[in-house]
Parts: sequence; C-alpha cells; structure tokens
Amino acid sequence: MTTLDDISLTVDSQRDPPSRVFLWAQPRSRSTIFELSMASVASFKVFHEPYFVPDIYDEDRKETSQSSGQSYTEVTQRLEADYPGKSAIFAKDFAWGLHNIKNHLPSGYIHTFLIRDPKQSVISDLKMTMEIFRGMCPEALIELLRSRDMKPTLELYKYVTEELKQKPIIIDSDDLAEHPREVVHKYCTETNLPFHESMLTWEPGNTSHWPSELRAPPFVNYHKTAISSSCYLPPSKTDGDREGEIPDKVLELIKSNQPIYDEMKKNKLQI
Repeated sequence: MTTLDDISLTVDSQRDPPSRVFLWAQPRSRSTIFELSMASVASFKVFHEPYFVPDIYDEDRKETSQSSGQSYTEVTQRLEADYPGKSAIFAKDFAWGLHNIKNHLPSGYIHTFLIRDPKQSVISDLKMTMEIFRGMCPEALIELLRSRDMKPTLELYKYVTEELKQKPIIIDSDDLAEHPREVVHKYCTETNLPFHESMLTWEPGNTSHWPSELRAPPFVNYHKTAISSSCYLPPSKTDGDREGEIPDKVLELIKSNQPIYDEMKKNKLQI
C-alpha cells in the first residue's frame, strides 16, 4: 500500500537544489535522537558528527591521522558534495570540534542550534562519562567536561547570525521533548526541510550513516539511549535536582554555561 510518506519521498526526490541544514548541539541535549529522527527519511543524506574524528586526528593540523579520509578538509568537501536523488542534506555535530570556523564551516548550509539547560545537560554528561570511563581520575573528568562547554557554540552562533546574517534558528531541548510534533514541524518550516511523519516515530538502531570510527563501544554506549529510541519521550526533571551530589568544579562549569544558555534561549523557536 502506498503511504503518504511514500508519496512525499517521491516529491522530495524531485526537489532541486536540496536543502542543506546543520544542527550544532551540546552533549546530552537529545541531539542524536533528533538526528535519528531526520535519518528516518530515506531521501535525506545524514551526517553524524562529521568533525568528531578530525578533531582527534586531523592531517590539516599535522597530527598523526589514524583514519584515512577524515581530515577537516576532506570532511568539509563531503559535506559540500552533491548527492543526486537526495532531497536534503542534514548534519549534526558540536561546535567545539570545529576549531576554525572560517576555514572549516561548510558553505551552503543553514546553521541551526539545539540547546539544553546546563543544569541538566552537564550533569547528564557527568553521569554518562563516569559510567563509560570508570576509574577516570577526577581531574581528567573535569577537564573533559570543560572541553565540551558552550563557549564555542556561542562563538559559532554569533558568527552565523552576525557575519553570515542568518536568522537564528534555535531549539530548546525540553521544548523538543514536550512538543515534538510542533517543534519538528516548525524547524522544518524554518529550514525548508520537507516534514515527514517518520520524524516522530522511527525504527530504533539506525546508525548505518555513522562513521565506522564512531561505532566503537565507547561512542555507542554514550548514545545507547538515543540509539534504542523510536520516538521522543517527555523530559525528566531529575537530572537538575541533585546539585548537592555534584562536585564543586562541575557546579562552576554549570554556572559559567548558564548565561550562554540564557542568552541563546531568548531566540529559541516559539511554538
């Protein structure tokens, strides 16, 4: 039986040129769930954290590359390439992996942002990182969390809105979880992406578009909840309710990120 999504995919494949959308997020902001929502559409070309590998091994920065074809330049070229038959190109990543905005930011994209209150995202990141890297010394753990703060996101946001003159398109993570249909539909409207019902309910485990390097156990375990998801779930408020158990240096990180979150939240999508 032909479904509405089948008809939409046929229409989508005829879209020329395809929409190109980049989502820049924070760890533990439901960004992988959002990515898998987009990946449910067969006519979309989806990239999972394309700058993560060159952030570790980048030939352009003269570091030893352990992964052929994964320099910043090569990743940017893939993002800018043509993909015949695809109605949209969608990528998700973190701004702290970009390093040089002007040299590496792919052209032709609408740049969007997904934010979450750091009282929730940082504590969630702490819990998951401690679970995966058991035995990591506290100093290394804090340094890892600091490397993921929101300052690069704000820097990129200002570059996109002030230099590229793009309209701010920001999703608040709790809005996404509480009102997925409204938020996803509004996001698609703002970015010229075709909306599909499969963006709200999808098959779990769809990681075939992930780079092989990011299918290693530590990365899969970090994203295990998202990978097993098939829809958006209402937000849990518990992550931000246990500050008494959180190390002081983590609370300092939350405090330093809070003004950035509050500033960006002012321009979030209204539903």
